[in-house]
Parts: sequence; structure tokens; C-alpha cells
Amino acid sequence: MVLFQLPYRTIFIHGLDSPNLSGASRFDFRLIVKLGPEEFFGDAPLTGRLRIFPPHSAFQVAGTFFGGIGRTKAVEGTRLEKFKYVRNVGWAILSVDGSLATIDFAVSKLDHAGGIVQRVVEFLPASFAAASTCAVTILSIEGMVNGVPLDVRFEGNAPGGESFSVNEINPAVAEYFDAVMPLLTSLPRKIVAAHRYLAQSFLLEAGSQFSYDYTGERVLNLCKALEALVPDSIVGDIDSIREFLKGWGLSHLETEVFASLKYLRSQLDSAHIAISPIPDSAHRAVARFIGIAEKAVQALLLTAVKKYTSDNSLYPERRLQTNEPTAVKHLAKYDNLIIPRDWAKT
Repeated sequence: MVLFQLPYRTIFIHGLDSPNLSGASRFDFRLIVKLGPEEFFGDAPLTGRLRIFPPHSAFQVAGTFFGGIGRTKAVEGTRLEKFKYVRNVGWAILSVDGSLATIDFAVSKLDHAGGIVQRVVEFLPASFAAASTCAVTILSIEGMVNGVPLDVRFEGNAPGGESFSVNEINPAVAEYFDAVMPLLTSLPRKIVAAHRYLAQSFLLEAGSQFSYDYTGERVLNLCKALEALVPDSIVGDIDSIREFLKGWGLSHLETEVFASLKYLRSQLDSAHIAISPIPDSAHRAVARFIGIAEKAVQALLLTAVKKYTSDNSLYPERRLQTNEPTAVKHLAKYDNLIIPRDWAKT
């Protein structure tokens, strides 16, 4: 089940009746995607929010007696090397200059662009998680089609308008982009979901002051990334997952990383209520393991992409659709419910 899903975005064209569009048989799109955080892309000084430093750079450690050692921060003014990437990925020309990504592609019908944009929204920021330790997000998407301006919005809040439906970051991300970006529009939903879960783990870590704040939730998301990449029929069977991963070339110890991830999920409070804390030694052991598990999931993602490239039947295609949980249908009846301050007094 895909828990972490992004809502559909809508393309708003400012002049849908333009002669550049009326009767056209080809629609040339340019999307300008603003990515964040800017410090990851070298467009702003490092703040210590990221788990990334330039090679051989100085750093400082913050902390308190009560909270312990907090985040390791770069010295004020330190920047990462600006990220640059330019490739023809088959379906588009992808160019990244710092925190600005430009995507040029063409379609024969306007409504074909909606699916491409949605896949960019879902996959472009999440793909950075497969080759770095940063939770990249999209801040905005603007652009044009046949010279007519457009922007991409969350349709739930859109007011009117015309619409239709690490240290060595650069080499690692570029290598991964070379493997995966040509497939962006055709990647199966399970691989996309695995990227989103991995990115969510980094996002949780980035939003915490101390690395152990969201330990259980990070383990949960890493485990879901694993489960998205293995056949549905074996998700609940650790021994079957072991055999499946060995078939992909993993050693015994490497498969045990994923087995331990599954065991941790069931024993930390991400799966069950916990009324007692775990000892400091356990916190330290899990923190070390999460770093190893992140790298293992990244490697598994790249392996899955390459396996899918050579055998598309590995992941049967599933249509992108919204599936409303049954429980949501019952929520409207609570809209006018007034909850008392204290039930014991009623």
C-alpha cells in the first residue's frame, strides 16, 4: 500500500485561446522547477540542517546538557559545490543548474502533458534520495508551452483560471539520473513509491533537532521502501524476502540488513505502542544501523531500476489513480461534532 502519496497538480495556462495553441499539432513545453533546500544545490550557505559537508571543511557541533549532542553544523558561509546536470534523457532535455531544473519536452496533445507533470512532481525530488541524504522538495513550477506562460498548482487551492488535466553529491546524483531519468515517464508505481518512502525518511531526519527524534518513523519508511520493491506475495515473509534478495546477487550479510530492518519495524514503536523507552545503547546502535540501511535501500533502488530495464514483467504496470480509503467516507459525520473539554464531567 502506498501511504505517502502526493496530490495531483493542475497545469494553468495563461492564455489557452492563444493562436500559438489553437489548432497546433505539437506542443513544446518548458518547465522551470524551483527545488529546495537551496543549500543542498550550492545556492545558499550551509546551515547545519543537512547531513552533508564539503570535503575537508571545518564544522561545529551544537548541543545542550539536556538534549545531548545535536546537529553538526558547517562553519558560517560554507557552501557545497553548485550542482549541475544536463542530459537528453529521451523523453525530454533535463538541465539542472543549482536549485533550478529546466525540463523541455513535446507532446502531440495538450492533455498528454498532465501525466508527465505529475510524474515530475512525484519523482524528480524523490530521486535525489537514491543518491544523497537530502530530502529535496519542489518549491514551484512555472514555464511555457509554445511560448504561452503557465504554472503548476495544487488544484485544491487554485482560484479559477483555465486548466486541463554527501560530500560527492554531483557524481552520485548524475550517475543515478543517467540510469533512471530516461525511464521517468514509464517507471512502475512500486519503484516510484520506494523513492517516496526513502525521501520521507530523509525528510523526517531533516525536520528533527536530534537524530533519534523520529527513529521509529524512519525505520518504518525505509522498511516500506523495501516492501515496495519486492513482490507483494512475500512482503510479510522475511525468509522469502531473503531468498528473493539473494537471487538479485546480495550476500548473506547484505540480505540480513533488510531482515533486521523488518525486525526493527515490528519491535520499535513504529508498529506497536511502546510504554517504555529503549536504552541509550540501543539508540546509538539503531542510529548507526539506519545509516547502513539507507545506503542499502539506495543500492536496492538502483538494482531494481536496472532489473526492471532488462525485464519489465518484474513490476506489472499499475495505473496512477487515487484510491480513497474506506474510512474517509465516514469522516464527514464528525464535521459538526463538539468535543467536550472533559468527558468525565459529562
